[in-house]
Formats: sequence, C-alpha cells, structure tokens
Amino acid sequence: MDTADIVIAGGGMAGASMAYFLVQQGAKNIVLLEREATLAHHSSGRSAAINLEWDADPVIRDLQLLSRDFFYDPPGGFTATDAPIFHRTGVLDVAAPDDLHLLASQVASSQAAGIAVECWTPDEVCHRAPLLIEEYMGGGVYFPNCGNSAIHELLTAYIKHARNGGVQVRTGTEIIGVDCTAGRISTVHTNRGTIQTRCLVNAAGAWADGLYALAGGTPLGITPMRRTIIVPTPPDGYEPGPWPFVHDLSHHFYMKPEGHSIIASPMDEDPIEPCDARPDMLRVAEIADRLERWTRLTVGNIDQRWAGLRSFAPDRRPVMGEDPQIAGFFWLAGQGGVGILTSPSLSRIAAELLVHGETTLMDTDALSPSRLITT
Repeated sequence: MDTADIVIAGGGMAGASMAYFLVQQGAKNIVLLEREATLAHHSSGRSAAINLEWDADPVIRDLQLLSRDFFYDPPGGFTATDAPIFHRTGVLDVAAPDDLHLLASQVASSQAAGIAVECWTPDEVCHRAPLLIEEYMGGGVYFPNCGNSAIHELLTAYIKHARNGGVQVRTGTEIIGVDCTAGRISTVHTNRGTIQTRCLVNAAGAWADGLYALAGGTPLGITPMRRTIIVPTPPDGYEPGPWPFVHDLSHHFYMKPEGHSIIASPMDEDPIEPCDARPDMLRVAEIADRLERWTRLTVGNIDQRWAGLRSFAPDRRPVMGEDPQIAGFFWLAGQGGVGILTSPSLSRIAAELLVHGETTLMDTDALSPSRLITT
C-alpha cells in the first residue's frame, strides 16, 4: 500500500496548477491521479484559450486580475526557453444598436477595477474585425491587454515543475473508492492500488460531485455543461490578420482567428452527465447559421468540430477550500470557463490554505464549499 501526504484527483489545469503551487509552498509527498491516459483530456484540452480580465462577477474578476501578472511575466525558467504563456491579441465585445446597455456596464466596472478598455464605433469594430457586418453593430468594447493563453506551454510547465518538486503523476489511474476514519480522509482506492492519505484534493472537474459522493458527501450541484466549437473552412482569399477574439453579446456567439483558420461557438451550456463530450449536431448547425446571418462568413464545409465540459456550481463561482463535513477533503472545482485563466491565482490561494491554513491574497468566503452545503 502506498502512502501520500496529499493526493490530487484530476490532471487537468486545476490539478496541474495545484501540484505546482503546493510544491512552491513546500508541500511534500504528493501524488496526482488522472483517470485518462493523458493529462488535460477533457475541459482543459478543449478550451478556446481566451484570457480575459473582465467578468460580471466581481469575485471571478478579482481572481482574473490576481492572475494577470503571472501570465504577463511568469517566473524565470517557468517554460522551456522562456516561451510565452500568453499572447496579447485583444478581446472585442460587440452588441447590436439596441443592446449598447450591455456594453456600458462592462465599461463602468472595468474602469473602476483599473482594467484598460476602449470604446469603439461600428466602423472601428468592422475595421479590426472585418468579418463582422457594420449594420448589425452598435459598437464595441475592446480590451487591449487580453488575448490567448498558451495552454500546452502552461500545462507542461506546471507539470514539469511539479515533477521536479517530487510530485508523482499517475495517468490511467481512476479513483474507485474513498475511505474516511473518524470523519477524516484516510484511504484512496484506485484501479491500480490503494493509497493511504489524510488529504484528498478534489480537482476532478466534471466528476467533482461524484468523487465527493465516494467519500460519503452529498453532491453540491456542480453541473457539467457542454460547449460546442467548430472550425469552418475559411472563405477564399481569407487572411487571418491581427484581428481579436470577438464576442457578440446580441447574437450570442464568439469567433476568433486560430492560425489560418477560424474557430466559433454558439456559447452553448447544455447540462450533461460527466463524459467524454461530443458535439451536438443541432448546436453545430446553430453556430453555422449564426455565422451566416450575422457575419460575412459563408459556412460550407466544417473542418473540425468538438465539445468540452465546463462545470459550474449553482452560483457559478469556483468551489475552493476544505470541506466542512469531511476533514482532509479539499475542493478545487467548479471553475466553469475560467479555470485556465484563474489557475495562477486560485491554485496559489488553495495551496496556501492547504499548507499554511491561511492566505493573504483575498477573502475566500465566497469560494468556500460551506456556502453550498445545507444541514
């Protein structure tokens, strides 16, 4: 039987970043378990990789801003040859003429939080994002300091430094049982053996509630939501250029250049059981229709399509901290669509709490699992 001081369940961005920051906080004897054969097989590996500063929820916005310096200026030697983990390509939110109030709140809250923002006219919007049609545009809000996260480089760096710090990473290892002794985590059973431990970090993404149930807890209502993405064949003569990620608030879709292609999504959130998500063909048709209605893009062939899972707590905030009913059960779940871009802050906070029992980075009450547990 193996022993570990800390077992992390989940090898996506949450688990990988938690392993990294636990090592930074001096934790030892850590085992990270991933049920799939490869890390980041589900949500983290299927993200559109957008890195934002603004969010309507002030708690999530604070986490994003706390992560900003890490992305802009990561620790020396964090990635191989100091490859960047962030590319400042800009993010553009647009709205129809009747929906400009949707942009006004973004401007006000962004300025109050010290986030750089520019207000664009329809002509400026269509100049920078030429696939958009000016008559459908009332204006835009441009975030110049946002852009794309380099997911592969980020995940690889987290895992590399975690392993260098002694973390054992075991893929193809599924947790099938969790024992508690006197109300505390004591044993984790897997398809490849048993591990004695007094601490289990729940970074299991869409499977987070299921893992809690294995430990004897009542699920918190963390729900996986499927999101569909397509890569349509670019039109003849298409040049990607330096145009930003575009989020259309009125017509409910996003699109962004990706190399010499375009990726797009109807921003669907369909509740689904934890699974290896596949795109829903109705959603594929939906985003194709929206692109043809509201942009200059004609969707003929679709080169690629995929789906990922984004898991949300009932209040749509991450769940982070020690469980109030099962000692040694530590939550790091429910990140929804912000798990990658908040990983530097949320996992650092989580690691500080787990190792030292406190953090000075922010008040964590709004993230505590206690808010979701009714007695």
